[in-house]
Amino acid sequence: MPAPTDLRGRSLLAALAHPDDESIACGGLLAWCAHLGAEVSLLCMTRGEHGQGAGEVARTRTRELGAAARALGIGAVTLLDHEDGMLPWLAAGTLRSEIEAEIHVRQPDVVLTFDSDGLYWHPDHVAVHELTTAAVLAMGDAAPALYYVTIPPGSMRAVADHATVALRRRTGDDPAFTGGNANIARHRDGGTEQPPSSILVLLNPASAGSDRIRVMARIRQLTDAPVIFMSEHADDENAALAFEMGADDYIVKPFSSAELVARIKAALRRQSAPERTQGPEPYLLGDLMIDYAERRVTLAGQPVQLTFTEYELLSDLSLNAGRVLSHDQLLRRVWGPGYSGDSQPVRTFVK
Repeated sequence: MPAPTDLRGRSLLAALAHPDDESIACGGLLAWCAHLGAEVSLLCMTRGEHGQGAGEVARTRTRELGAAARALGIGAVTLLDHEDGMLPWLAAGTLRSEIEAEIHVRQPDVVLTFDSDGLYWHPDHVAVHELTTAAVLAMGDAAPALYYVTIPPGSMRAVADHATVALRRRTGDDPAFTGGNANIARHRDGGTEQPPSSILVLLNPASAGSDRIRVMARIRQLTDAPVIFMSEHADDENAALAFEMGADDYIVKPFSSAELVARIKAALRRQSAPERTQGPEPYLLGDLMIDYAERRVTLAGQPVQLTFTEYELLSDLSLNAGRVLSHDQLLRRVWGPGYSGDSQPVRTFVK
């Protein structure tokens, strides 16, 4: 199919998350369409303040967005004021209705948004993908064409590395920062350096089906970092699915940023707790063996793969074998003091 040479009379709406997404994700496409005569508009969900509030960062990002729009030929920009980094935790109906309203106002022939991976699994990008897709599909036969923007795996890492090296050269700083060029080469060449221990956020595990199961399996091959699942479903079945996939925590939308931060801190505390160097003797019960010193569990001689939280719970129960432990006791000792009163994590893990 030959590329079009005249797009006059056609229109495109890009639904994206932050100022700079239009340039990094699809700047060339938007500029090309505008150059060929298409009416290009942009819906941006946040001001890109990244936790800095409505201060100078947000104002600067807004000015940068305006300059980028002029450079790319974007005719109209609608900038919403949602909190950067918190799009997945908004009431889904609110953001979806704003997307639907923009589509009805612009009447585009094409809607462009992120693919299901959000370019690099950015939670805001994934949320925009899911809600824009839902908004377009709900229009049925009257829906505009829907296209997704994606990039090859590793491209964002290469861009970031290139930009960092270029900046260091311009400022005259030592390029050997945090491992220097050798560190960059390891990432670019697919080295086996372990990823950092950090929180990994996956959204809507039940609705994503087998894709998220594969992603979760791959994560567990690479790291034992704690994983928090977020979902709109509060039922036990979905929570159990998340934990079976290796999640360390499960939280139901909508929820406050304070609660999320508290859960993240609790997960990081559990992960960073010093390991036992000289623990009690291994626990033996039939075919089950728990080696506390090595944090290793075997059943009939075969290793049992457990998440960090699963091991902590099993360890605490075995160390207190024969004693009655309440939900609150287990919550405080395994999940942290912020979980007192919420018995759902314990019930789900024990099941």
